[in-house]
Amino acid sequence: MTITTIAPAPQPLHPSLIDTLARSIHASPMEVWWNLATSRDPKMRLKVAVTREVPAKIARLLAIDPEPGVRLSLAANAGVLECILDLLAADDDPEVRAAATLTLSGKRREGGQ
Repeated sequence: MTITTIAPAPQPLHPSLIDTLARSIHASPMEVWWNLATSRDPKMRLKVAVTREVPAKIARLLAIDPEPGVRLSLAANAGVLECILDLLAADDDPEVRAAATLTLSGKRREGGQ
């Protein structure tokens, strides 16, 4: 018998949280985004990847993350720019490719309305 555990979806980071954190440590919001996106903890990078308003520079960095789960979450994020989704649509991982293709088609369908 196989028992499968489904992990809860990661909660996205709220941009106001990033701004508040940046002010409290006297850093720019981009420095905070960068530190979170380059964290050694893949769970933290995953939280960044599912955030709807992730900056393009950070999304580009996460698009080449070594963890497929991070890239998969980014590929499913409709807030990511199409050029980054195009990059993910050519990913080595078939799940990432499929998610990026699906997200792209949804964005293009929305744009055509």
